[in-house]
Amino acid sequence: MLDLDKICCLNRECKLHKKIAKGNIKSYGSYTTSNGKHKRLLCKECKKTFSLTKGTAYYRLKKSKKTFDSVAKSSVEGIKNSVNARINAISPTTVWRWLILASKFSKSFSDKNLRDYTIREIQADELKTFVSGKDKESWIYTAMEVSTRLWPSFVLGTRTYRNTMELLSDFQTRGTLDGNQILITTDGFGFYKSVIPKVFSPLAIHAQVIKKIRKNRIVKVDERLIIGTEPQLKRALADSSDSEKINTSFIERLNLTLRQGVSYLQRKTSGYSRHSVCLEERIFLFQCFCNFIRPHRSLSFKDKVVTPAMAAGITSLPIDFRTIFSFFMPNLWAVTGSHSSTRGKIVIFENAQAKALEKQETLLRDYFEFGLAA
Repeated sequence: MLDLDKICCLNRECKLHKKIAKGNIKSYGSYTTSNGKHKRLLCKECKKTFSLTKGTAYYRLKKSKKTFDSVAKSSVEGIKNSVNARINAISPTTVWRWLILASKFSKSFSDKNLRDYTIREIQADELKTFVSGKDKESWIYTAMEVSTRLWPSFVLGTRTYRNTMELLSDFQTRGTLDGNQILITTDGFGFYKSVIPKVFSPLAIHAQVIKKIRKNRIVKVDERLIIGTEPQLKRALADSSDSEKINTSFIERLNLTLRQGVSYLQRKTSGYSRHSVCLEERIFLFQCFCNFIRPHRSLSFKDKVVTPAMAAGITSLPIDFRTIFSFFMPNLWAVTGSHSSTRGKIVIFENAQAKALEKQETLLRDYFEFGLAA
């Protein structure tokens, strides 16, 4: 049974816009599409009608939600658009349109929620790819918080000072420094030396791992301390729960996962991206999947499933694509848990240090909740 008191009017010009439990919403019949019957609602204040899926990725969808979710799931497993279309029995054009829509929701979800995590240890690297042609190189800058495996920032473009600054500035702005020395490990790319002191000084300890490669084999690995002293480095490594020595293992593993999960980035393929915008959108979808949906094996213990967002205190449980695609609110993300143990309960995505019930209730009075439609 649909609780109409938990739904507000979606008309921005309505006096009761974003206000719940005002008695202004009533059922107003239904409409039928090739996807089945859908409820229509009426606001008695402004006389406007709307459906439950308005404002979500499923609005005016002619196929089932299950098919839409399946396309997104297949995409983040490295399946190409043409194969994705055959698996789900839809046209490649539909797959392309749906993935653009899914990427936009994923980006918005990540922008709102990838914040207020604690920064303890950082690794950054660049991933080489091609856009438009094999003669046109492009680079994906990635940075992760090692202790939680959270991947909050990436930049697609050329290897420039500006892009390096954009990557680390975004990472620092979203997170919170805990006041201790921060170990930052990168490769030998030159612009890190000048950017890191400006963004993280005076807490930064910057180390580099430089690998010399001959005939596609690593023949030598040099470790260099760029910022900080040897005692500071030893203290930072002792405090680290993951690194016993200077390394870029975690960010390189993320880059491998990225190559495997985004079909445009797979090696020796003719299916590279023809447009940088398409590649960037696909990475946003995969980033959301890695942080919020996919449990990380190094974080999980026995039967306990943990995602990077859970480890960072951003969410309280793993979520799914249905949750991300069903809720799009400009200032608050309120979701109904998709797991049996949390079904029907509200989970608020906010800073882990601000979970007081009174604050949640205050926020909910100002915004609204959509019930997950079947």
